[in-house]
Amino acid sequence: GIEWFGELCRTTITVTSPLPPLANKDRLFNFELPMAQDPALVASATNATGSVFRDSYYSRSGSWSAFVSGTDASIANNSSIYFTLYDLTSAPIPIYPNTWFEYYIKPVAGKEKNVGVDLLLDNNTYLRNATVIDIDNLPMHPAAAGNRRGLTTGKYRLVRGHIGAKLAGRSIKAVLAGYDQLPNGTPGNSGFTASIDDIRIYNEG
Repeated sequence: GIEWFGELCRTTITVTSPLPPLANKDRLFNFELPMAQDPALVASATNATGSVFRDSYYSRSGSWSAFVSGTDASIANNSSIYFTLYDLTSAPIPIYPNTWFEYYIKPVAGKEKNVGVDLLLDNNTYLRNATVIDIDNLPMHPAAAGNRRGLTTGKYRLVRGHIGAKLAGRSIKAVLAGYDQLPNGTPGNSGFTASIDDIRIYNEG
């Protein structure tokens, strides 16, 4: 098992995989990854446009965060756009029964509360569709973020979930940032901006 963590968008990478299981959260192996590309590549988009780039102004810790911005162009249909932050295809991160996933999200403006981080798994399914419940008793899905108590504009909020409870045996081959919104009934285009930092994947206990 490993802890995957770090300030987003660093320019160094150290990856050793596979690693032996570790006893507890305090003894985890750490490494940092750069974004796959800056600005990030669009992985998929439906009724939305946008971009993700590294940013220093809104970072929670260290020098950088991932700044997500875009426009929701539909009022009658689901709108979504996902970006590849990290491509881990060459060194997938294994998920064990005690693996947890967390990140910090800060809404900046617009419909920013529907922005979050997603994981692409080795069987080409996504965390957002795996019905993993986080510590706020909400699905780990960007579309559920607007229901998160304490998520307010201008403040970072922790999102954390025990992904190993549902996904043990799988591995992670990409980390994505995404905006996802159900039909909102608001006339005209709707913008969204948010900052993401301190993504962690680790084994606990």
